[in-house]
Amino acid sequence: MRDPIFLSVVADFFINLAAGWFAASIVFSPIIRPGKRFNFWVLTVNIMSAILSLIVAFKLRKSL
Repeated sequence: MRDPIFLSVVADFFINLAAGWFAASIVFSPIIRPGKRFNFWVLTVNIMSAILSLIVAFKLRKSL
């Protein structure tokens, strides 16, 4: 299924998803509860998910 409108909508979805992952990494990473350590893995997973979403969006846009 290579409908350009469908691919454009899915690419836009992944761009918005990446923006949400970046926002989550900025908002949730500095939150440190008393007695708990900074969770580096949460920050890493959020940023890696955002980058992966951007790569998928780029590939979809390139295939148009």
